[in-house]
Amino acid sequence: MFHAFIHILQIRLMSHPIISKLLVETGAYRDLDTPVILTSGRIGIYYVNTEKLLQDGGKFNDYGDNSQQMIAHAMLVMNDNPSFGKVIDIMSAEIDSMFLSDDSKNARAISGGQRRDWLFSGPVAAMLGYPHISLYKDGRFYALSHDFSKDVSIGGYSAVHVSDLMTSGSSSYDSRETPPTGWIPMIRTGNARIHKLATVVSRLEGGEQALKKADVDVFSFVQIDEDFVRAQSKNTKALEYVKDPDGWSERFLREQGVEAFVNAFGPDAMKKDARALKFLKVYKNILDEDGGKKYNELSSKVKEKFGTDITQMGA
Repeated sequence: MFHAFIHILQIRLMSHPIISKLLVETGAYRDLDTPVILTSGRIGIYYVNTEKLLQDGGKFNDYGDNSQQMIAHAMLVMNDNPSFGKVIDIMSAEIDSMFLSDDSKNARAISGGQRRDWLFSGPVAAMLGYPHISLYKDGRFYALSHDFSKDVSIGGYSAVHVSDLMTSGSSSYDSRETPPTGWIPMIRTGNARIHKLATVVSRLEGGEQALKKADVDVFSFVQIDEDFVRAQSKNTKALEYVKDPDGWSERFLREQGVEAFVNAFGPDAMKKDARALKFLKVYKNILDEDGGKKYNELSSKVKEKFGTDITQMGA
């Protein structure tokens, strides 16, 4: 029995070959010549944009933060695009098996966070016939029945959270805050139970360990590890990076400086998210080395290009 369990565990740690292949074919995984700031504030030498699996040309953005409309759009794409439909089929079968044995089928739900999660969590919920819990960054959440026809309370439900991408895991559970913040505490605040999270892709950058603190197990369909990069990437920098993302990033900043990240502090980029501010916090120690040489260099370049004073950004 023990050996059988180990065999199952090994299988579940392998990237799914079909989804891995589609990530590259659709550009959802893409090598970069120079590093960029990721959503977490860390820097990376490859992009993972799972929404490209839809191949809808970014049409989902037309629906803003309306989860119901975005999910309806994703379901139409699923019907029109066989490859995206295959991804949802694969995910749905695995996720349905993740519910605990004592979870009644009448009290199961799928949750997803604002907003790219919904492209996957919504269709999975519809495929399985379970309610969908839409979680918003401002703390709001609500559930819709499996046919999205009416609101339902999430109290008493057992949920599996479905995310598009896992990095450090802070959007799901951030123990640095008191009390901890993220999708997992929100779900539990609504008196629903959650112990499982399924993500399309994990960058293996600490998310699994962070979620363990919340008593949540993470299952990823694709892991961006050395095996994946060797098979799918043509960039030697990517293999160096994936072996030690933090070490590679710190060396890059010390050796190459901050020039590559100036555009992240432009007004258009800043409107989209706070990744530039997170970058300042994540790499504060390096930016402050040598009397703040790197920080001052970045401040000067941003000021020159955009007229913006990063010292006033509150980071």
